[in-house]
Amino acid sequence: MARERKYKTKEAPDGGTSETSGDSVSNSVDDYSTNGAGSQAETVGAVAMDGDDGAWDGVGIPEVEDTAKGRHFGYVVYPSEAYIRANVPDCTYDGYAGWGTAPDDWIQRLEQTGLSFVVSPLHYLDTVLDASTGELRPKKPHWHVIVSWGNSTTYRTACAIAEMLSAPRPLLLRAPAGLYDYMTHKNQPEKHQYQDRPVAYNGWTKPLDNDEMTRIKDELTQIVILTDCQEYVELLLEAETMGAEYKQVAMGQTMYFTAVCNSLRWGPIRVAERYLARTPGLDSETERMLRERIRQLKEKAAKENEKGGK
Repeated sequence: MARERKYKTKEAPDGGTSETSGDSVSNSVDDYSTNGAGSQAETVGAVAMDGDDGAWDGVGIPEVEDTAKGRHFGYVVYPSEAYIRANVPDCTYDGYAGWGTAPDDWIQRLEQTGLSFVVSPLHYLDTVLDASTGELRPKKPHWHVIVSWGNSTTYRTACAIAEMLSAPRPLLLRAPAGLYDYMTHKNQPEKHQYQDRPVAYNGWTKPLDNDEMTRIKDELTQIVILTDCQEYVELLLEAETMGAEYKQVAMGQTMYFTAVCNSLRWGPIRVAERYLARTPGLDSETERMLRERIRQLKEKAAKENEKGGK
């Protein structure tokens, strides 16, 4: 009878660790789920953290992990003490759990691979419960990173990136949207809410499900009406300021948004009034802005008619 194998996993988002036994390498991580509580992102790997800084020695990948394949992998990158002291003076972490060994230029190195990836704000305000005192302590500062390949790649290939970053073994992500949202704790109100957006490199864009696509499409339609985007390029400029996923939807729905902009150009008052009357659930501020927009349009039309009659 084969001996059961056990591996110590990388630090989970709640600060603890978990174990996988036998050949099972599928971990469930509540914090990475798309809604923070329900369905969980399917992950593979994240075993064996050697040393306090979570660095991995690059050897000993179980065979079952070596055969796992996917396009998206999640990483946790730990900065060095020198980096924190030089760049984050208000960080209160005292090194009780060790420091990271990521090279200071790890982002530039990752850029040079040509892979698309996205990096969270530095998580230096996370806390973890100290079992010995019952008090919250600062967690080791870290970044969350999603690296995406153009086609499916092996877990071993993804581990080579972890070695380059001096990071723990990665997670194979079946649905990266959950980890993307976790980068700011969007769906974890009990955790510190990071205000800075994740930063994308080499053209990385968040994969969108149908619900997200519809939500963003609706938001962009509202932007067209509220900001008087009468040309498609104007909408693209607005989307650019709202994040990569908004630009992704705007560029992927060219015919739809061109038609919306054209409609607004030829009948702005009718479009705004119809949108106000037929769109349920508008918040009070949006409704106020719409009514003000309609008032301005009617005033403008009245003045133009008055000039035309003279």
